[in-house]
Amino acid sequence: MLSLSSIIEELRGILPIDAMAPAEKTSIPRDEEHADYTEKNTVHVDSFLYDDDEVDRLCDDGQMSRAICNACGSQDTTMLNFISHSASLSQLQFLYNHALGDLTGKSVLDVGSRTGAVLYAGYLFSSAKELIGVEMNSYFADISSKIVTQHNMQDRISITEGDIMKHPKILAGADVVVLNNVFQFFHSPAAHAKFWTFLRSTIVRKGTMLVTVPEISGSLRSAQLDMDTASWVEEITLDYAEYDADEESDIRAVHLYRVI
Repeated sequence: MLSLSSIIEELRGILPIDAMAPAEKTSIPRDEEHADYTEKNTVHVDSFLYDDDEVDRLCDDGQMSRAICNACGSQDTTMLNFISHSASLSQLQFLYNHALGDLTGKSVLDVGSRTGAVLYAGYLFSSAKELIGVEMNSYFADISSKIVTQHNMQDRISITEGDIMKHPKILAGADVVVLNNVFQFFHSPAAHAKFWTFLRSTIVRKGTMLVTVPEISGSLRSAQLDMDTASWVEEITLDYAEYDADEESDIRAVHLYRVI
């Protein structure tokens, strides 16, 4: 029987622990939130594949570390910063089981779908009629396409390899658009700003839902872009009361907006 856990195990066997593509480069945002982040003290970990318990296990096994030594042989260490470019399992469950409600007859687009986590979760946890992933990295597009085919999910999931800015019709036609750390760690502020300007001019259909991690204002700060969002979207208040403290800190990063 198809399950997210089986897909996760399969992906762990394919991808390196940091779940980065060969030769993939990142750029740490130059904003207040990431002021202490450097290439040296920042570690990439895929939250879909490895939750905190799994990260602890990897550290215990010596495959990962939570700290870096500032001077070899000393006790002068610095805690590492962990960043993920994928939604965690708790975020995905919250998104589909709570935040978005009934998706019958709706289409969901994941911009920068990477390994396909948002798509697989949508397939299993929702009644969305169509789940579309647009991924510009051929490595991830190929992996996710193979997973979809292998598990016979083509009836509802499709993967398009390419830059979303070259596919405005796909973007404009989606009922739900998921933006999880898109561009924030991969492009310059100028490219990031261009991307958000494109989103603002393309996602205009009233009622379209936007799911973002982090909140839109945080992404705009990273992009160094002053944009009037009040005339474009309204944020929908989400209820986190039923979740425990650990889960709540994770799912509070998920923000939901409606185009007005």
